[in-house]
Amino acid sequence: MKPSREELELLAFAKIWIPYGGGSDEEILVNFGLRRDQYLRRLRSILDSFSLDIDPKEAASLRGLIQQHAESVSRSNSFSNNIIRHRFGSTPDRRRDS
Repeated sequence: MKPSREELELLAFAKIWIPYGGGSDEEILVNFGLRRDQYLRRLRSILDSFSLDIDPKEAASLRGLIQQHAESVSRSNSFSNNIIRHRFGSTPDRRRDS
């Protein structure tokens, strides 16, 4: 099975933007109608699903970009949860006691 035209366009876009840390949220939305997280999931799916004629260094860079985004989201979620715990306490019972 071959990638669709849209999948090839997404891959080409990603390869162009590798040196710049990936396309901007706005560029991704305008070109593909996707949020960054959706775009990166699609890109990962393309890389995982097809036997592509792609330079191994480019593939590694794209996977690194995807991983970097996943780690950033994880840190952001952890930070937000820590703020909530600090502000409201870790359990509903503690909030009532305050």
